[in-house]
Amino acid sequence: MKIKKIHFLNVSLFTTVLSLFFHTILYADNNSPASLYGYHGYLTTPSAYIADGSWRFHYSYLPKGAGPFHKGKSDNWIFTSSLGLFPFMECFFSVYVSPEHEWEVSGRGDTTRSPGVKIKLFNEKKNIPAVSVGVFDPKVGLGDKSRSIANVSSIFIVGSKKVGRSSISIGYGFNAFKSTHARLSDVFGGIDVYFSHFLSLMVDYDGENLNEGLYAHWKGLNMSIAYVGESIPAYRIGYNLNLNHR
Repeated sequence: MKIKKIHFLNVSLFTTVLSLFFHTILYADNNSPASLYGYHGYLTTPSAYIADGSWRFHYSYLPKGAGPFHKGKSDNWIFTSSLGLFPFMECFFSVYVSPEHEWEVSGRGDTTRSPGVKIKLFNEKKNIPAVSVGVFDPKVGLGDKSRSIANVSSIFIVGSKKVGRSSISIGYGFNAFKSTHARLSDVFGGIDVYFSHFLSLMVDYDGENLNEGLYAHWKGLNMSIAYVGESIPAYRIGYNLNLNHR
């Protein structure tokens, strides 16, 4: 179904071409996993880690029942760009598309925009986890027709600890802005277990569902394939551009 005024397609094409052009001089070796929602973390939950010096582009597909935007009525297509310019802060911006839901204004598929930021409070040490706080979808309009859907609860705090190349995270989310589709509004957590340099198993709990999946990457290209909730298949593909190349 044709979506009215979806300018992100042109932006996505431009950024993809730009990424491939610079790939030979900016090798993306920062391949820590991103979630289905685009932020640095596991399958559906964030970690305390920051993708420092990494510019990432993601596309995720969540079927009915798994995607938060018009949940149960339409699949979700999620287009995300995330940027870690500093070792203590990661910003990301997503566009959600609900292609099967008829918007009351146009009668066509609905879209919404979703900003977010994650800030690290403490660095990880030998016996101390890294700790970060995040604010997502603070229910502010970005354009005259946009509505925040709060795909992640408005405010959360999370701690993460590495064990070798693997990691474990535990956090708590607050639905501070009383969002309609708030997620992570309770205790959540995740773990990844690396099988090799290119492949890891991820399991997380988002306060509602237990999710499991695989994450694979190669030279900046990466993919996650997951079962979300009641064995609902979902996937994400992306590209990581390393801005700290030396």
